[in-house]
Amino acid sequence: MQARATLEIIDEAQPAEIDRVEVGHRTAGPVRLALAVGDIESTSAKLQQHGEKALGSITLTPWEHTNQRIVGPEGQQITLFQVGAKEVVS
Repeated sequence: MQARATLEIIDEAQPAEIDRVEVGHRTAGPVRLALAVGDIESTSAKLQQHGEKALGSITLTPWEHTNQRIVGPEGQQITLFQVGAKEVVS
């Protein structure tokens, strides 16, 4: 599995909007890792098999990425995103 990370530097209001789009409510802590993946459905399934928990369903964002927020056993939130998606399959 290959992924790339992005660093977002955002103001205090932006995390609430990102949380609303990806999860439906404010949930993230001070750090959120976002990983670009080639196949969001299979990547999410593999991570959940290894103890990660989905905080919401796979969602098509306004910027046409398919995103899903997951949280690991230690509480770290991770956004999986697939660039250029036009629809949500699952």
